Amino acid sequence: MFLFDMENVSFSVPWKHPLQSRLSTLLSRRIKIAYLYEAPAKNTFRYRVYNMVQALNTHCEDISASYFSSDEWSELDKILEDLDALVISRARYTGELNQLVTRARGLGKTVFYDVDDLIFDPDYTHLIVHSLDLPRTDQTWDYWFAFISRIRAAMKLCDRAITTNQFLAENITEYFDKPAHVIPNFMNDEQLSISRDIFEKKSESGWLRDGTITLGYFSGTQTHNKDFEIASTALAELLRTDKRLRLQIGGHLQIRGPIANFSDRIDFMPFTDFVNLQASVGRVDVNIVPLQQNIFSNCKSELKYFEAAAVGTITVATPIYTYANAIADGENGFLAESYAWCEKLQQALASFSQTNERYVEIAQKAASDVLGKFTGKSQSDSLKNLFVASLPRI
Repeated sequence: MFLFDMENVSFSVPWKHPLQSRLSTLLSRRIKIAYLYEAPAKNTFRYRVYNMVQALNTHCEDISASYFSSDEWSELDKILEDLDALVISRARYTGELNQLVTRARGLGKTVFYDVDDLIFDPDYTHLIVHSLDLPRTDQTWDYWFAFISRIRAAMKLCDRAITTNQFLAENITEYFDKPAHVIPNFMNDEQLSISRDIFEKKSESGWLRDGTITLGYFSGTQTHNKDFEIASTALAELLRTDKRLRLQIGGHLQIRGPIANFSDRIDFMPFTDFVNLQASVGRVDVNIVPLQQNIFSNCKSELKYFEAAAVGTITVATPIYTYANAIADGENGFLAESYAWCEKLQQALASFSQTNERYVEIAQKAASDVLGKFTGKSQSDSLKNLFVASLPRI
């Protein structure tokens, strides 16, 4: 495990701004973009709404953007004529949403739907339930069929789609016969600030470690049980043969199978905020991202790679579409097919030496790659071009 002096950062949710403040920001520039989400929360809201709005307001001089929850959409109706575009992010169909979108389109505004998962085609409901390891109960089926159908209905209202990668974009275009634009997930300024500090502290210490090698799996929720099991047999074998190894798990996960025999070398980390999570990822030596290989997982983004790379931690990941495109095997990380996890983890472990020279080379390449692709600044031109090109009166 890496050793660097970093206390927990004081954290407060950065998107709790008063409605009037967000309305004022929205109307402050020539091109005005409103993002709509059901309720501000973690994960999808942060990546697909908060981070996008922050990037637009910080790096696009003539564009202003703000976000609004479902109980505030009526306020947008009052200023709809002044706006240039609406972005509906992962919101389910309601009559109120229908009215707002219909009126916006009638006024000549472009309406986008932003989606980051394959959650709009009911034909994939069984695959989703299976992949997420959910119970096959009436309640589960009722929820997921209804959820997906309402997402589909909301998407059908909109002119265009925005999504996280080309694989998912092609599926959207084929299903809805409408344009789908790719704006990948990226880190916000808060993440980048602490990540820079962590990377610098690692460098200044000479990449000092304590002699153990810690593998990190940051699952978040129990819906990743099946993903983790892809690598668990290999992890159990490595824990058996290499006494230096420990496994750190962030979030909830069910430990099943042979790896349960090594519970004394598995540390569980409770949920933490997204800023301090960067420090936890920075302390582990190898970040592992095992995933099932199917159309649902191939629509996922590469966020676990870029968040680890930003703090100087290398990643071993399943080569789904996004990771295969982000990681050059052996150069800025490692790619592991389901049958090769033991081999690829051993390759990652071999990058350690007395000076960690090979490890540092891989980590530095990954960090450089991430800063060039997965920040608000690096994506600001794509965001600006998307909105400018899509608005007929500009």
